[in-house]
Amino acid sequence: MAVIALFIIYLSRESSDWTWFTDYQYLTKLFGITLSFIYIGISIEKTSFFKIIWNFGFSKFIISIAISAIILFSSGKASELINLVFNVDASAFPYTRAYIVGLLVFQYTSPFLVIIACFYILHSIDIWYYIKKLINRNSSYYTEVPYLSILFLISSITFLLFSYNWVKRDFSEDAYPSKIYRLAHILDFNSKHPCLNINKNTKVIFLDSAYNKVLVDENNIKTKNIESFINKDSSKVFIPKKFNIVFCKID
Repeated sequence: MAVIALFIIYLSRESSDWTWFTDYQYLTKLFGITLSFIYIGISIEKTSFFKIIWNFGFSKFIISIAISAIILFSSGKASELINLVFNVDASAFPYTRAYIVGLLVFQYTSPFLVIIACFYILHSIDIWYYIKKLINRNSSYYTEVPYLSILFLISSITFLLFSYNWVKRDFSEDAYPSKIYRLAHILDFNSKHPCLNINKNTKVIFLDSAYNKVLVDENNIKTKNIESFINKDSSKVFIPKKFNIVFCKID
């Protein structure tokens, strides 16, 4: 799995003559990074230390409570961020809110990536011992090359660098408003509506179930691909300071 993941990541970085592949390069990179993370997680879980911890029901109970608390806190934070952008209740943007919650959960759990860094050090020591024995022409300690340690080393450093750039730059605090605005246009804004007093090409958000009040946005925001959404530089967009809320006249 690690070899496949690293090959996919390498493939996504190479310039290609296939023009059709250009639009999928970043998506391919994300897929490779995801496979790397799965491999890292499986490798860590297979260690005797985590096997022992996971055998205790109390450990599972504490982890479940911690995850629930992070999700609840992320839900509140997501609602706050959406409210700061649109000045209305976040319940009007259910899909945007769900995605932002997922991104915030990753951000708030990112300090636990130090666990990967610790195993990175352990595997580095493992490789260093092998090199030392190889230099001293003493193969009694290691019978074969520590391939798994090498794969873990490359996979972990690739994932950690990507995660650091994602948390500290692409999904930093000041990057969220633009991403929320883009997500809302993709997932929640309605391009079709029955309101006779609003231009048919104008996107709206219905603020109640009776379709009486709608939030109107005249901007036509288009997101080309997933990279233009994630990348901080390309995802920046002008956000109106105030959105019009009007009554919808159906007949």
